[in-house]
Amino acid sequence: MENTPSPSSSATSSPSDTSASSTPSPTLTTPAASKRFAKKRDIYQAFADLLDSPDEKRRRMENKRADRAKEAARKLGVPISKPKEESKRPKRNSMDPLTHFNYVMKSIVDWTRPGKVLSLEQKQFYQKNGYVLVRKCIGREELNKYEERFNAICERKVKPPASIDAITKLQDFCDEPVLFSYCEHPRVTDVVRDLIGSSPESRIQAMHTMLINKPPDTGKLTSRHPMHQDLIYFPWRPEDLTICAWTAMEKINKKNGCLQVVPGTQTQPLKEHEYPDWEGGVNKAYYGIKDYDLSLPREYVEMDAGDTVFFHPNLFHGSGANRSDGFRKAISCHFANYDHTKYIDVKGTIQEETGKQIVEIIKKHPQRYCVKPGQEVTFELSWRLRSRPVHHDGKENL
Repeated sequence: MENTPSPSSSATSSPSDTSASSTPSPTLTTPAASKRFAKKRDIYQAFADLLDSPDEKRRRMENKRADRAKEAARKLGVPISKPKEESKRPKRNSMDPLTHFNYVMKSIVDWTRPGKVLSLEQKQFYQKNGYVLVRKCIGREELNKYEERFNAICERKVKPPASIDAITKLQDFCDEPVLFSYCEHPRVTDVVRDLIGSSPESRIQAMHTMLINKPPDTGKLTSRHPMHQDLIYFPWRPEDLTICAWTAMEKINKKNGCLQVVPGTQTQPLKEHEYPDWEGGVNKAYYGIKDYDLSLPREYVEMDAGDTVFFHPNLFHGSGANRSDGFRKAISCHFANYDHTKYIDVKGTIQEETGKQIVEIIKKHPQRYCVKPGQEVTFELSWRLRSRPVHHDGKENL
């Protein structure tokens, strides 16, 4: 009871208290405040109307689509061209990611019919798995010719072109007529046109040539090649219109380091690559897929002399160490569809660093690659200097 407030203390207040509590807030009653409030209300309403407008909704949708395309482009290694300032909605060039996806999907290859030399089953096997093995593609006579030429070059009995400077691997033999005859062999080019051409007359370009003389391993496993995608080295698109022909020059199996492939991975985007952390280091631009998943199931492509495997540049592949006592030889060429393939700018993509590494190699050996005095060396130029038309005289595209 003694703590209960008296009626007078709880029900009454001083005049000063009454006047203070009854005075309205000036922020709500002054003319200036009312005007500011009305202005803010109008702004909020206008902003809400803008967000609900068809134009704004379309703009937000386009921004989301562009963001998704940029992310996909980064993974694929496809550059994004800068919009033209004078145009509100500039036309996208053929290598912009949004156009690029449609460009690739509109395949020029008819996968519902057999090719000139490949059966429908072989073509569809390639489409599904990213590779196809053609037995006895090249005859023993031609293989002997390539091997004899290789030995003559190694022994300096034949003066090699300036671009050739290796023993365990001859790269870029487009100017060596005997070896380049492999790239022109009809048993090879007919299959290539079946898989990346629209007809048996499709024009193709030899982009990258190699004769690999894999040495016996010294025990440090340096003769192996990490799983990688060839597309990391290639600044052109679409990738579906590039293919490698890889021919065994002798019996190749697990013991001497046959090719290993992961079927179906050609449908995956280009992955980030890095130098493998191997004892003794590796050569410049010798890459493997970053954080590669070793649990992926792989196929071992064992081959007899003359067998040829044709595979997609995005296919995960590599090779094991050569644990035999002899060298293991194979000859190969990457082909591109001349009429439907274009160079791209890899700046800002996961291929940018690879491009810099390749350019450094070319700059160190300008005479070997026929770089003209004062000529600017670019990633694109490095490939233009090394490629060569097959059965045609086109010079502008690739």
